[in-house]
Amino acid sequence: MTSGHDIGTVPGFSPEASVVHAYTKTWNNAWANSFEHLTSDSPGRPLIDGFTIWDAARNRYVFAGVEYQTVGNSIWLHFSTDSGGGASWSTPVKAMPGSLLGPIAWDFPSVALNASTGRIVVGASQLTQNNSGYWTSYSDDGGVTWNGPFPVNGTTGGATSRIVWSTSGYHAFIQETFDPANWVLMHWQSSDGQNWTRQADVATYGMPAFSSPENVVSGNPSGQLSYAATPNAVSSSSLGWFVAYPVNIGGRNAINVSTEHSGGVTINYTTDSFNAGITASTSGDWYLTYQTFQGGDQVVPVQQNAVYRTPADGYLGAIIQGTIDPSKWFYYNSNSRCIKSSPCYTPGDYFRPAMNSFSGATVPIIVGSPNTNDLMQAFIRDPQSANVPQFVPTTTPFKTGGNLSNRAIFTNVHLAHIAAQHHKFMTSSMTHARLLRAGLVN
Repeated sequence: MTSGHDIGTVPGFSPEASVVHAYTKTWNNAWANSFEHLTSDSPGRPLIDGFTIWDAARNRYVFAGVEYQTVGNSIWLHFSTDSGGGASWSTPVKAMPGSLLGPIAWDFPSVALNASTGRIVVGASQLTQNNSGYWTSYSDDGGVTWNGPFPVNGTTGGATSRIVWSTSGYHAFIQETFDPANWVLMHWQSSDGQNWTRQADVATYGMPAFSSPENVVSGNPSGQLSYAATPNAVSSSSLGWFVAYPVNIGGRNAINVSTEHSGGVTINYTTDSFNAGITASTSGDWYLTYQTFQGGDQVVPVQQNAVYRTPADGYLGAIIQGTIDPSKWFYYNSNSRCIKSSPCYTPGDYFRPAMNSFSGATVPIIVGSPNTNDLMQAFIRDPQSANVPQFVPTTTPFKTGGNLSNRAIFTNVHLAHIAAQHHKFMTSSMTHARLLRAGLVN
């Protein structure tokens, strides 16, 4: 199963609802037809920021998304109804209602599911005039009725956060971003998805860059490259939680991976690495996927890499898609993510790989084409050992709770983002464009 968005619009402009579509597709030796996900009220509105997870307790897929171009938008969920095939789906329900009064809107949803009890917990960031913290709702009847929302971390921070479940409970990973020199990835834990207790922080680190320097992309027009500096989390039933997040090492974006039981590591920081995703199996191995520059330090083209960690704590890297031309990506004429308002090229806000119990993985990749962007899917197994270029990744051990702030260097790019206060208000690009248009943020 893969999920993504088809945004049929002219580059440079925030897309209208009529050309935004959230799709899932299933692969079984060939791609099945796309299924479009919409709200269930009339008229059905498109969903964005789709998050798909497998419900092992009920043998089905779960899809969560945020309704698009609604001032008080809600989080909607529904479920596959054909024994996991993904061709038919239940009627969507609101898990976290928005409100025009206030207003209250939601962003960056994720889903955690207790495989033993079947309790479903949804986490999302509440957006008002500012970022109003991270919240959760839960359902005990398979998603028919919902309880909440409940605040996790008070009323500040959490626009790009994630929630997962492991055998030790529910876990929320929330970025505290107000001090650029000392970003904190907070860890909150709950036994029920309602009452939360702050745990030891995952890490403290210098603010990563949100974009490349100006005019790195020599397109028509030339512009910058958005990095989607967001965390990504996943869990394994036997090995706990895993979280990948960008950190500032020597002025370049590296990627940290922290885990519940098997320690942590910092990977690849000779040039910027971005759009990171993580996936893990029950065997103790995991894949980190990310994009980086192929032409040298901050020099296009872009390539898609994967780093595989064996159960014995060995690491193998591979280039699974080279020579990606970002000038074919969609771009915004907006300074919500880049330094200047002129072209900010982006393939999306996040990419989530998936993994089975046999060291197989799938990786979504955005490449350019005559259609502007195409969503591709790479299939990895065993892991790959012969038919792709390999490398030994640069790795540095990292102890969960460590502090990397002293390794950060703030370049002109970082200082420009700080001056624009990008670190104080982080949302998905399309949501931010809508809030700007509605006058809810400045």
